[in-house]
Amino acid sequence: MGAGEETSMAIERQPNDDRAEKRYAPRKPVALTLRAWIAGAEREITVRDLSHTGFLVETTPPLTLNQTIALELPHEGRKDAKVVWAGDSLAGCTFEGTISKASVSAALLKSEVRHPTATIPSQVFESLAYAGDDDPEIEKLPVPVRLAVIGAGSVLAWVPLVLLGSALLG
Repeated sequence: MGAGEETSMAIERQPNDDRAEKRYAPRKPVALTLRAWIAGAEREITVRDLSHTGFLVETTPPLTLNQTIALELPHEGRKDAKVVWAGDSLAGCTFEGTISKASVSAALLKSEVRHPTATIPSQVFESLAYAGDDDPEIEKLPVPVRLAVIGAGSVLAWVPLVLLGSALLG
């Protein structure tokens, strides 16, 4: 099986529901091999991206949805995380709580990747749906409506000043 086929199978196995992707923090691309404890067994996993709320991991055998793993992070130590989507070799995980900015920075310094790469297809990220995320998607108003609200607010802000000025100048 080629790399493209493996990636497309991973995408197909990810949860697919009506909830929109909710990324709580921007992810930084990394290439870190870290120690992890999965089902009580220690093994090495490859972290592909990282934020203070979660990470993308590449590992075989594959992880399963809702599985708990403990990850040994630079500067942070062991931190528990939950698998929120899983594919053939990729899995998205959310930390229980968050990790510090110092931990993210330390991981970036130890990483082999310094800039975003195209090694992981964007479709992986576009099809994510996080488990337990029941918040409705917030939709923005159309641009003309937003501009009208800004304009009306600007005009209304001047009304008290004009009234005060006309009362004083009389």
